[in-house]
Amino acid sequence: MLKTAIQVSKKHGYVYLVSLIGGIIGAAFAAWFSVTLTAIYVTYEPSGSNPKCSRGGCSKAKVIGLTAFATFCMYCFTETIKNVIHTTIAGVYGTWYFRVHNFPKDATRGAAKRSLTTSFGTIAFSSLLIAIIQFLRQLCSVARSQAGNEGDCLIGPVLSFSSMFVRFATTLLAYLYLLFTDPAYNKGEGYTPVILAFAFLIGTQIALIMTTPISSGVDNIFVAAGWDPQVMISSHLELYQEMVRLYPKVQEAINVR
Repeated sequence: MLKTAIQVSKKHGYVYLVSLIGGIIGAAFAAWFSVTLTAIYVTYEPSGSNPKCSRGGCSKAKVIGLTAFATFCMYCFTETIKNVIHTTIAGVYGTWYFRVHNFPKDATRGAAKRSLTTSFGTIAFSSLLIAIIQFLRQLCSVARSQAGNEGDCLIGPVLSFSSMFVRFATTLLAYLYLLFTDPAYNKGEGYTPVILAFAFLIGTQIALIMTTPISSGVDNIFVAAGWDPQVMISSHLELYQEMVRLYPKVQEAINVR
């Protein structure tokens, strides 16, 4: 499945273009998110040297609350980007599956149009649900890190070696920043696990956006094969034979239907 998905993505170059556009948007939003977190800390962190607190209004609770809200918004936005990309790429792979011999030129544009118009409400709502789940998971990850179990935050699905590299590299850079700059707010290393957790989060989200087309291709081929396996036999015989060779029960399931 993965081999076929990659072959299709190479044949239809717009798949990589969609991934690139999504990755750029995700990276830009991640930079904005990082600036927002810094602004929240600088503005509302209670400190005698903070001029913003001269009139009151600064507190740890406000910093935590605004950080949680910004994180949730970030999750919601990035999940929406991923699902828009997923729906767009699914349209391309679906067209390839059912119309491989008569592939239209505007398949990617048509899929993107549907994702951003008629299907956008469903995409946004599903992204909201996923964001809530991921947000709660991130809170647990930060809590475990502060408790001294930094390794637990590495638990999670890895879609590819590239996504693993991006998330680890981002986390490493954040750690090296704390190590070499030795900022005053991290004298007791209280912020180290928090910053590492957020760096890991940002790197993960960007990497998952970039690798969405590959996972979407595999998912779409599975769904399409389950929906109409006869099309695979007639139009994608080589793929069908390979599946039967690796999973003989596939043929039995098709014959039962």
